[in-house]
Amino acid sequence: IDTIITDGGGNDILLGDRSCLTNPPTDSSTTCEATVNTVIGTAKTMFTQMQTDGVKHVLFFFYPHVDTVDANGNAIGVSGEYANATLDYAYPLAEALCASFSFCTFVDTRPAWGDNYAMYIDPQGFGVHPNDMGSELLVEDAIWPAMAKNCLAQ
Repeated sequence: IDTIITDGGGNDILLGDRSCLTNPPTDSSTTCEATVNTVIGTAKTMFTQMQTDGVKHVLFFFYPHVDTVDANGNAIGVSGEYANATLDYAYPLAEALCASFSFCTFVDTRPAWGDNYAMYIDPQGFGVHPNDMGSELLVEDAIWPAMAKNCLAQ
């Protein structure tokens, strides 16, 4: 395998542990911090297996922020008040994981969307999946430039 393009863990966290949406990730009354660490551990195992299998390149892109509540203050889709706090907590862990493997290129997609999350989210996508315009922007402004810069799958 030459190149793997992956994101990782967002739905596992957002759907797998609802406390990550309703409280800060480091709130001791929740299991969110442990859930994030479990997902990072699983990703490390997966990356280690990729390394053993001789994968040459991994492009690992991270999630942009999402709208967490609608105009009435109701949670959107699988999102919740602390979804972005959880993403911000997980970001440096995911980035460090990627950096620990020489074949991994980390891409932060958050700057591509800026603060315009609602414009780029598919209303039928559980509040987290991008619409066509959001997908195109992520590819054009974040993923493809990282691939070109690092000569991945060219």
